[in-house]
Amino acid sequence: MKIIFIGNGNLKFAGLRHFGYDTRIFNGLVRNGHCVYFFSDRDEVRQASPFGAFKSLGRKRTNEKLLRVVDNLRPDVIVLAHVDTIVPATFQEIRRRLPDIRVGQVNVDPLFNPKNSANLARRRDSVDATFMTTGGPALREIASSRNPSYFIPNFSDSSIDTGTAFARHQLQYDVACFMLGDSGKPSDEEDR
Repeated sequence: MKIIFIGNGNLKFAGLRHFGYDTRIFNGLVRNGHCVYFFSDRDEVRQASPFGAFKSLGRKRTNEKLLRVVDNLRPDVIVLAHVDTIVPATFQEIRRRLPDIRVGQVNVDPLFNPKNSANLARRRDSVDATFMTTGGPALREIASSRNPSYFIPNFSDSSIDTGTAFARHQLQYDVACFMLGDSGKPSDEEDR
């Protein structure tokens, strides 16, 4: 299949975030024999925003560019990974141009986060299915008759997940925990 994968390419981090789930999904689709074009929506917005300002202009240009990419590639499927820069009108236009296209969204953030739930709900009519790493009643709340929602496990990629501590019998430490904190303040890492 021809697939347009829309996610965060993290170009501004110069490879620092190469391990993200966006990369894992992209790698898996390619390894399964699909022709996949990575459309990094946030990087496109940043590049289309003069001097880093005027993000609304960058978003408009990014939506226009996505339509050009769709015309050029004529994909069978579009996969969205935490996409909030592409507006519903763009998806309506894509469906007008390619009536048989299928659109799915993948999300790994918790559904108890109101911003995350609102973003998913906003795209409910634009996608054919939603795939989440959280389940239960909250997952049913974002589903609709046109957009079923499914639980999926967290992603693993053997080319990224290369640590093999499990193979050793004697380890210096029993537990290691790595986390990102949230100060409650907006971060320059989020480009929404």
